[in-house]
Amino acid sequence: MAGKVELVCDSKAMIGEGPCWDHRTGILYWVDIEGEKCFFFMLKIEKILSWSPLGRFKNFEMESKYWA
Repeated sequence: MAGKVELVCDSKAMIGEGPCWDHRTGILYWVDIEGEKCFFFMLKIEKILSWSPLGRFKNFEMESKYWA
């Protein structure tokens, strides 16, 4: 099955990694390890938000209760 690929948000990430889609909220999460930011894109309102941890990412984990 061929699908159409389309850029829906441009976060200007240095290296965007680990995308996680939450189908219940319609939010896509990913990290930019080199840029030291975590991004989330809210599909319903087509808005990108981000936050920066204190220091470099070592890992990123969502609690399993949110992914059931």
